[in-house]
Amino acid sequence: MSHPGRDEDRIREALGVPRGALPKVSAPWLHKYFRHLDMELELPFTAKTTGRVGFSRSDDVAVVALIDPATHPAAAEEGLLCLVDDGERQAEVPLQDVVVDADHPNHQSLEDYWYWFWNWSFDPRI
Repeated sequence: MSHPGRDEDRIREALGVPRGALPKVSAPWLHKYFRHLDMELELPFTAKTTGRVGFSRSDDVAVVALIDPATHPAAAEEGLLCLVDDGERQAEVPLQDVVVDADHPNHQSLEDYWYWFWNWSFDPRI
C-alpha cells in the first residue's frame, strides 16, 4: 500500500531534496536517483518484468546491473535502465518494468523509484 507522504519523504532523501515539491523527472535527477539506487539495491536479484519489454511475465529474470545514465544515456521517457538475463539472453529494460515481491529486500526502493518516475514524468497540463 502506498503512503504518498512517506513515499515522497523517502524520495526526497534519495534525491537529496530536503523539502518542498519533488523534482520533475529529467536527466540530472535520473543521475541522482541512479547513484542512490546503485548504493541501495542488492544486485543481482531475481525479478519478473511487466511483460511489455519482451520477456514473459511468468518467467523470472536476473537483474544483473543498473546501467549508469552518465555512460549509457537513455531517453528521459524510459527512465533508468537495468540489464536483465533470463538464462538465454540479456537485454536492457526500463527499471520501472522490473517487479519484485513485497517481501523482497529491494521492493521499497524499486516502488519508490516507480512512484516518482510515474508521477513526476508527465506534464500535468496534458
